[in-house]
Amino acid sequence: MTARHEARDLVRALRESQAPAGIPLRLAQGVVQAVGSGTLEITVGGSDQSIHDVRYFDSYSPTVNDTVFILVNGTDYIVLGKLA
Repeated sequence: MTARHEARDLVRALRESQAPAGIPLRLAQGVVQAVGSGTLEITVGGSDQSIHDVRYFDSYSPTVNDTVFILVNGTDYIVLGKLA
């Protein structure tokens, strides 16, 4: 199973179990702009506007310019991992 399929399965499972009413989960693609202490700065969907303090899974070792999959839940962003 590819990382993309795993990410889709995770989004589907979260939608079914934990999504607050009226706030749909979605999967987005973005780019890491900066790596901090346990958080990232990213851009999403080709936007020039950066999003700060984004958390990521500890199994992912972020690097600037990584193309990443992002779980978006309202205003919360979690980086799932990078695109190989």
